[in-house]
Order: sequence, then structure tokens, then C-alpha cells
Amino acid sequence: MAGQFLTGGAGVSTRLQDFYEKLRVGGVKLQHQYQLRVDLPNNFSRMSDGNAEISQREINSIAMWAQSASLPSRTQNSAEIQYLAYTFNVPSNMEMSNELSVTINVQKNLNIRHALLGWMTSISHADILAGGNGEGPKSLSNNNVTGTGRIYLLDDEFENADYVYELIGLYPSSVGEAEMSNIGADIVTFEATFKYQFWRVLTGNAIGVEGGLSSADRERDVFSDIPAS
Repeated sequence: MAGQFLTGGAGVSTRLQDFYEKLRVGGVKLQHQYQLRVDLPNNFSRMSDGNAEISQREINSIAMWAQSASLPSRTQNSAEIQYLAYTFNVPSNMEMSNELSVTINVQKNLNIRHALLGWMTSISHADILAGGNGEGPKSLSNNNVTGTGRIYLLDDEFENADYVYELIGLYPSSVGEAEMSNIGADIVTFEATFKYQFWRVLTGNAIGVEGGLSSADRERDVFSDIPAS
């Protein structure tokens, strides 16, 4: 019985045909069909790290140089309830992931790396030579320090996004080391980690990746339309 699927005649052919037809109609989402975009805080159009001014242009370049990114996750926790001799697991609270790790290839002038370092410097006033003390704002609602991240799941033509994962209240929490060496000639890479407050999934039909989300589509949360059981 274990090899019947492999050695059978017409039944196997029918199953394969069904599989290929479903593949042709539904397609497969490939790992590289994504684009990452990070927007600076609303009231924070320019920032300074030392003498170098950093603008939104450098932050947007992450979309082209990010090697990888992970979609956020959710975990439904449960609580054990004892009833007579039985143990029941009932749903309790839900935890949403709030961290994004990205591997970035750095272009020759290191603009992206310096932009992220400048963002972090501005958040916590880390420039001690300029009088900063590294204290940080300690406020979740401070629009001057948190931005928005979006992971676009692209269609087959890479022109529009089928869905958009929006990461709200995002800011860089760490910029990793970038190794330099006289031995090899590898492209310089570094790891960057972002924290964010919460995330949601938006429909992305006919939304241009470069243009971002329109005001009408911004409120179309995929999960908000699921009817309660």
C-alpha cells in the first residue's frame, strides 16, 4: 500500500494533472517576491549624524539592498483549566511578534548604515560631544522617533503587491558590525534589527510598490473583515 501512489497507473496521472492545474491557477509565492520599505517618522524629515545629513532617500534604499526579511508571527496562548479528572486548554491572550531582523548589503558609500546609526543617535541623543546624554524619549506615542515598515508581497510581475504587512511604530534597535578586511573582496554586509509596536496585513491590489498605500487602502485590514464565529 505504501508504494501504491508511486506505482499506480491512471490514478497517479490524474493526481499529477490536478496538482499541475492547481499550480498553474494558484501559483506559488517565492521567497524573493517581496520588497521592504522603511519610512522615517512623520515629523522627522532630516536628521544629522555628525556632519552628515541623512534623508528619507537613504532609508528607502533598504528596499534594494536588503537580502532577507521575515514576516511577523502570532502566537495564541492558552490556559489550562481543570475539570474533574480532565485538563482543558482554553484560549487566553495572543502575542504578536514585534521585531524585524534584516541582512543588508551596504553600497560603497555606506549611506544606509549611516542613516540607521543617525536615526538611533537622534532617538536617544547619543552624541555626547553635542551635549547628549543617551536618555531616549521613553514614549510610545512620540511620532518624532518611530516610523513605519512595510513588507510588500509582490505579484508575479513584480509591479504590485498582493498583500502588505505594515509594521507600525517601528524604530532601529541595533545596527550590527560590518566587517572590513584586506584579505578578501566580499561585499560588506551587516545585520539590522528593528522593534515595532504591532502589525497588520493590508490588501494590496493595484497598489504600486513605489507609491506606497493610498489613504483608502490603508484601512483595509485583511483580518478585520473575518466574521466572528
